[in-house]
Amino acid sequence: MSAASDRLNDVLQRVLPIVVGIIIVAAGYYWLLQPGLASYLRLRNEARPLESRVRMLEEAVARGRGVAWPDENQAIKLFEQRVPKEDYVADVAERLTRAVTESATDGKLRNLALGAGSQPTIGPASAQARPAAAPAEVETIDPRWSLFPYSLSHTPLTLSFDASYETITNFFSKIRDLPTAIEIRSVTLTRGLPLMSVELTVFVFRRGDFQPAAGATAAPLEPAPGMLRPPETGGQPFNPLAPRVIEGRGPGG
Repeated sequence: MSAASDRLNDVLQRVLPIVVGIIIVAAGYYWLLQPGLASYLRLRNEARPLESRVRMLEEAVARGRGVAWPDENQAIKLFEQRVPKEDYVADVAERLTRAVTESATDGKLRNLALGAGSQPTIGPASAQARPAAAPAEVETIDPRWSLFPYSLSHTPLTLSFDASYETITNFFSKIRDLPTAIEIRSVTLTRGLPLMSVELTVFVFRRGDFQPAAGATAAPLEPAPGMLRPPETGGQPFNPLAPRVIEGRGPGG
């Protein structure tokens, strides 16, 4: 009996440290290593799509470095060509209705109607918004119109009709080469049988008086304290339209 006890004690003395070591290693893995490993794998999976976006931004930056600064005089001349001083609201209305009738080659055209609103005048510096007819709504136009040193007036036109899908697609393909610039405000398509209902609202623009002070190029502003400054380009003019890639550390980095 004493010999068996001696052998058992000898085995326990040899095996017990190994078992205790395995228990300590397993507890350390599950309580210390496993959360950190899981967090690392999760962050690596989240970083993969970001790496592709960084590559796309770097390619966009490389393409933007070769973009020339826009010619202000050429832009103003093009604006004067696209937005005349003459009132072409009637011509635009006639071309829109003619585009609808010419597109209805299948003869499926119903309830064609056209309405025009008033002509509000806006200056280039205040082309952001103006109160609409309804007091609870605000009528806005594209703020890029304020970049040009002219006052503008725009007339809302609302065109509605019932037609087939083919007629609708043909109509929108014909809205080009209008005598003045327009801005498409809204397009509402209502599904119905056998025809779809379309309601289109556009702004027809008309150029007003020249206002040189309003369209003057603004001087570059100094960034506020703590803000990032534009990168140095080796003497080349900084292009604000070109995207920049800012490298930084990720979570926990």
